[in-house]
Amino acid sequence: MSEFKQERAEILPYPLQRRLVRNLSIAAEAAGRADLMPLWAGQSASLSTCTEVSVFLNSLLEEVSEIAGPVVQWNEKRRHKKSKRL
Repeated sequence: MSEFKQERAEILPYPLQRRLVRNLSIAAEAAGRADLMPLWAGQSASLSTCTEVSVFLNSLLEEVSEIAGPVVQWNEKRRHKKSKRL
């Protein structure tokens, strides 16, 4: 990608880029070579940042914990109400 940026090469938009590498993807999948499969990042790829895995996993755990607490409480209340009805 660095070389493309330096030469100011234009990258094809997604549908065309997908067509370009489709046959390579089919062959890689048939050979069981996931390392040769393209991974599409989507439009928000530019929002990603490079970080250490441990930092990323810790932040992911913190964020999931913030969400999970209220979900677990809601589920417990729901179970409690359901058991009262039975």
